[in-house]
Amino acid sequence: TTVSNTPFSEPVAVDNSALFNGEFLAKLEWKRFEELVALYYIKTGVVAVRTKTGPDSPVHLKISWKGETKPFACVQCHANPPGLIRSEPLQALALALAGAEIRRGYVVTNGKFNVEARDLAEEKHFTLLPGDILLEKLNALPTAARIELMQEMTKGDYTTPTCPKCEVKMVRSGLEGWRCANYPKCEVVLPARKT
Repeated sequence: TTVSNTPFSEPVAVDNSALFNGEFLAKLEWKRFEELVALYYIKTGVVAVRTKTGPDSPVHLKISWKGETKPFACVQCHANPPGLIRSEPLQALALALAGAEIRRGYVVTNGKFNVEARDLAEEKHFTLLPGDILLEKLNALPTAARIELMQEMTKGDYTTPTCPKCEVKMVRSGLEGWRCANYPKCEVVLPARKT
């Protein structure tokens, strides 16, 4: 059974007071988006651990069964992609999975995938969760779980990007984007998000 189809395949009554929507997902910076995806998988009954390797890494989460040390799947997250997600990140995920001898790959985004990415995902047997499907999955969670996730995701500053190296909030660097708060010791720069 794939994680993407468990355990919420049955229609459920939904409490509209804590529904996730595309506008909310678009506000989440990359780290908070990874945390949301990890917490979603945890709510489905598996162990999900962030790799803490930054948004350009091929693997952002490792998923294992409770009591197991070896992951059975890896997850790649794409928060607010500037356009359709292409096949290159999925190829990087395929290489990472092969190197770790893990068979299952999941790619989760609040955006969409282009045709080549969808074709590669089919070839590699990856599960793709574009934004509309991710929202369905999040909103299918029991009300208490949804409310808990929403509260967790909105704690503190959830919109300012986090430095992938230092894991501290970044600061504005003119119109071109963000730089690490530890600059010049850390020279990480991220472009401004396109809205």
